[in-house]
Formats: sequence, C-alpha cells, structure tokens
Amino acid sequence: MVLGFGVAEDLRRLVSTHPGPVAEAVLAVPRVLCLQALAARTSAARGWGSTPGLSGVCAGVLGLPLDKTEVCGDWAGAYTRFQLNLSHF
Repeated sequence: MVLGFGVAEDLRRLVSTHPGPVAEAVLAVPRVLCLQALAARTSAARGWGSTPGLSGVCAGVLGLPLDKTEVCGDWAGAYTRFQLNLSHF
C-alpha cells in the first residue's frame, strides 16, 4: 500500500513520464490511499477548499499548520541537516 498526500496525482505523473519498468512498478502497487482525496470529501464543511492543501489539513486536524520553511527554501544552495534528512525519503 502507498499512503501519501496528493500521491495519486504524483503516481499518475510518474507513470506518464517514465514508461517501462518504473511505470510497471507503480501500476503493480495494489492499493493507494491519497489523504488529500480523503480530506477533499469533507473539505467544504471544514473550510479547506475543493483541493485542500497539506498545511490547511494539518491546521484543521492537528490545530497547527505545517511549517514549510525547510521544504520551500533554496534547494540550490547549502542544505540544512533537516533538508538532508528529508532528501532520503
């Protein structure tokens, strides 16, 4: 199973841009749970919009928005320890 936020669209793009073994591996995944799609089902009642963002869903569910400082920074320069750890995923 693959679990992610917005992952369904990511997997569709991966299949369309990487035909062959990569696309075959993605298509062989038995189940995909896209938390963004799940959140979208209740987004109108929660005020998240039709395509909820991860930070808004975190704020709505956890009470705090997601801090994107490290992931939205300059990835062309020197990396922080957090960015190096994140890049391993």
